[in-house]
Amino acid sequence: MRLISLKTRTYSKKSLFRARAAPSVEDSTREVTLLLSENVDKEEVTHRIPAGAVAPKDFSERHSIGVGGFGSWLKSLKSRLTGSKSARSRWSSSRSQQRSSFYLTQKHLLEKLVDKAEATHGTRSLKHASALENLADFLREHESFREASRYYPRVVRIREQLLGEVDPTLGRALHFLAATYHAQALYDDAEPLYERAILVRQLALGKYHPDVAESLNAQSGVYLALQRGREGLRACKQALAIRERVFKHDDRHPLIRQSLMNTARLLKAMHKYKQATPYLDRLAASGGVPVDSRSS
Repeated sequence: MRLISLKTRTYSKKSLFRARAAPSVEDSTREVTLLLSENVDKEEVTHRIPAGAVAPKDFSERHSIGVGGFGSWLKSLKSRLTGSKSARSRWSSSRSQQRSSFYLTQKHLLEKLVDKAEATHGTRSLKHASALENLADFLREHESFREASRYYPRVVRIREQLLGEVDPTLGRALHFLAATYHAQALYDDAEPLYERAILVRQLALGKYHPDVAESLNAQSGVYLALQRGREGLRACKQALAIRERVFKHDDRHPLIRQSLMNTARLLKAMHKYKQATPYLDRLAASGGVPVDSRSS
């Protein structure tokens, strides 16, 4: 069987129409039009043929295909491509419905647990606070920030009353309440809550605990949004110092890399490109920075 060249690969005439790429209908139409309009050598075909295209049965016996043959073939191709898109759309819709069903089921279950804890232990119990926090965490993780921000304050109030101001679970509730406001761009509401979470966590866990660095790192993002770059840079550097101490200056650790990247981004936002370079160099050495992050 005679072989013909197709760019950098070699194909037989029978396998010519079975390329692996998946072009759009517009690409298929354009390439077929070119094939018909140009003076193509009957012995060699050098145009790329769309994926999934099947040549007529007598192609191996003919050197060219008539316009009518290509018309029916193209119509069939469009039909198959449209059908494939419809199938993908139906599959995507089905997956979306499954996720929605899972979300509603889990939310309903967590709400029932809140009601059960309230009925069993009362509204001012740690069991009730834990059930509320589980529901709020679930909503936050599914980006229902407004709804989550209705439950975290109740958790904070219960733990303040029962545990006092120095408790790590109170610090956690304050941090994630601030995070829900942060996600809704309510920066003025988030900033004092982050500040309070930092203080509570420092008192309960120590100044060099990773949870303190977590709140400092989040607070720096709020300062950046409020155009308070100096305060944001201070928070970033404090978070980085804690993480370096805890994780022994291992620049490959994801939390250290996160602090390095956030510090570099904040410095670049302040137009301090030279000061950002050492942080980007450390990220590059650890394999944690994309090439285009260096461009200013």
